[in-house]
Amino acid sequence: MPPNKSAYKKKKSERDRLFNRHLLKKRPDAGFISGNHRIPGEIHEISQSGMLFLTRKTLAVGSVGKVGVQMPNWFFRANAVVRCVVAGKAFGLEFLNMSSIDRQMLRNYCGRLGKDSQSSPKNSSIPPLS
Repeated sequence: MPPNKSAYKKKKSERDRLFNRHLLKKRPDAGFISGNHRIPGEIHEISQSGMLFLTRKTLAVGSVGKVGVQMPNWFFRANAVVRCVVAGKAFGLEFLNMSSIDRQMLRNYCGRLGKDSQSSPKNSSIPPLS
């Protein structure tokens, strides 16, 4: 279950996060739909509670929509809210809800990523879109 808004606001450092973020070596294609906005992008980091969505488009913090990502073995879908924005580069999404199958697949996927590599560094820079 995703953290509530008050839990998100209390996070001040990487060690306070509920889930580890995982840097993706191969960035999957993704899309975010919010109102009339259809935004293509790539996923740079992912966790069980959210992701860093690379795109040149900018949305306002608090924008709610649907994210879809072509993962290695399935197509991931979730409702999400924009929590932070780096203008012209990326925005951070927090998952609001998803199907139980997507939740289990995401949990398994993040578990495999955690075994294969270390979590993202605390101050990782945002790369350019490929």
